[in-house]
Amino acid sequence: MGLLTLGAFFHLIPVIFPQAVFPQTRAEETVSVGGTFKVHCHTGWLASAVVYWYKQQHREHLQFVHIVRKHIPAEGRFSGEVNGDSTIYTLVIKEVQRNDSGVYYCAARKSNGMSFIFGNGSKLLTAGPPAIFLLAPPLADILSMETIPLMCLVSGAASIKLRVRWNLAAWETEEWSHSGTIASDGAYSMGSQLRVSADTCTNGARCTCSVQTNASEHLISEPFSYRREPPQPYCLPLIYGGSLVMILHLVIFTILAGWRCRVWHSGNSSSNQTFSGWENHERDKETLYAHLAFTADPTL
Repeated sequence: MGLLTLGAFFHLIPVIFPQAVFPQTRAEETVSVGGTFKVHCHTGWLASAVVYWYKQQHREHLQFVHIVRKHIPAEGRFSGEVNGDSTIYTLVIKEVQRNDSGVYYCAARKSNGMSFIFGNGSKLLTAGPPAIFLLAPPLADILSMETIPLMCLVSGAASIKLRVRWNLAAWETEEWSHSGTIASDGAYSMGSQLRVSADTCTNGARCTCSVQTNASEHLISEPFSYRREPPQPYCLPLIYGGSLVMILHLVIFTILAGWRCRVWHSGNSSSNQTFSGWENHERDKETLYAHLAFTADPTL
């Protein structure tokens, strides 16, 4: 009787003191895009021998991923493994993609009719090839700035704990700050802002930013360099164009004036010839006078 009571007591222990969570391993893992991710759920003995896996992204609702139990074939990139004692249920994700990032939870019932017990969660971070960019304002805006704002943007990072470093080449900096966000695919984007004095740009100094993604990868941005030239008057094209038009008008005026002068001289010459002919004609028409001598007729 005592043994029966003791056995019943141990059978009721899970009901009286329910297990809070199933331990999962590993707690966090970074996997390169295209790699394989495995997460283990240590359930102990299960009457149903079935474990459900879920994924959560950015505090959203749980999304069902896969069922793991013995003798279930893989579904695409997702499959499962169960150890010989049926106490560890493993979720396997092959050819990991960016959107596989998130926190994975296992869930199972110890026996039929009992509530689900969830795992404590395992975080998957995907690491693809990150990119780094150095952003600057347009040149037209820089001409009127006393300080030039620069931003170093790192996208596709696997962690937000990366540190951005600036290589300023003796530039005078005013302030800088860091900011970071996580994208829908689980990758991180980081930004570091910097302000430099525009007066230092007169020497054409170069500026780059860099980030150490891991022990062997060091990303460096394209350099930013700007040399401030003396301001050029915007009206020079108008001045040159106006001068050319004035010269053209002067040439045309000179040609027209010469042509009019030639015509005028030609007209005067013709008039003089006509006047001279008229004078000669008038001269020919003058009355000629002769002296006549008269004698007296003797017969009268």
